[in-house]
Amino acid sequence: MTQTPRESEELHLALDRGEVRPWYQPIVRLTTGELVGFEALARWHRPSGMVELPGAFIGLAEETGLVTRLDLAILDGAACDLARWRDARPDLRISVNFSGRHLDGDGWVDELHALVTRYDVPPGNVDVELTESARPRDLAQGARELGRLRELGYAVWFDDFGTGWSELTHLVDVPVDGIKIDRFFTERLGGRADAVVKALLGVAADLGLATTIEGIATSEQADRARELGCDLAQGYLWSPPLSAPDAEALLATGLLGA
Repeated sequence: MTQTPRESEELHLALDRGEVRPWYQPIVRLTTGELVGFEALARWHRPSGMVELPGAFIGLAEETGLVTRLDLAILDGAACDLARWRDARPDLRISVNFSGRHLDGDGWVDELHALVTRYDVPPGNVDVELTESARPRDLAQGARELGRLRELGYAVWFDDFGTGWSELTHLVDVPVDGIKIDRFFTERLGGRADAVVKALLGVAADLGLATTIEGIATSEQADRARELGCDLAQGYLWSPPLSAPDAEALLATGLLGA
């Protein structure tokens, strides 16, 4: 996309004003339906009252470089919410998306860690998902920083694995703890996609990696994913992304939509 100066300035001001905030989609254990955590997803709360989905502004954020600020804003909000929710669920996990652009900069690991620990949230409760939208310029340097992040206690995941810049060789060279299987494959379960998902699960198991399958919308997809060996899942079958108050209400009831 080609941004205009006005659009860039609007997003810059929105970040200054705290208009870009996390919404939360539950992550569940397929075998039990247990809620194990949330993925924090960006939403732009416009002054008009409209809540914009990330498809309307993430491309702009990537193109302008504002995505690093945006990611940190979502992490800050998510860590603040998690600190409160851990009173009832100390084991609850939060997944946050981080663009590959962070890996090209300096000091981002320290900045991330400072945000999380400011709220007394244990790093072990935070999963950092590397998004597929921007490939780092120096993946070797990025891998070293990711190793340092893991040493601090964070888990590192490849988001939407296999549909962007990540590839199988990166599972050897880049220190990660898990992969998320993209909804592209979920939507095609029951056909040739089964073989791909099964292969990814096999590689992940051999490497000791956790797995989450995204975009589960039907009970048939959930059943097939479970049969193939998927452990964790998320999707509209259980819940759409929720505002922080609605996520907190869900935690209080313990009830999911499926």
